[in-house]
Amino acid sequence: MLDLPKPFLKQTENIQKKWYEQDHRYGNLVCRCEGITEGDILRVLREPLPPKNMNGLKKRLRTTMGRCQGSFCTPRILEILSREWSVPPEKIMKEAPGSPFVKGRVK
Repeated sequence: MLDLPKPFLKQTENIQKKWYEQDHRYGNLVCRCEGITEGDILRVLREPLPPKNMNGLKKRLRTTMGRCQGSFCTPRILEILSREWSVPPEKIMKEAPGSPFVKGRVK
């Protein structure tokens, strides 16, 4: 099992300050229910064995597992993954290949 560092908001104040100085995206709260920042997501995506889909990210950081069940954070997470993986949101899978998280854009 991977020994992952705790999310930004669960770190000590000194570590939070250090991480924020290195990357201001730790100040962008993405998942309010679980307290996950954009910096947390980017850190996990840059690990040696990064998650390959939405469920992989969910298992690493507990994104979409809070009270709202992802209704607030999912669009922002898809935006971040789309940008970082250089793919449209329609190509981001929920789990296995062939399980797109979204079918297409509404607007």
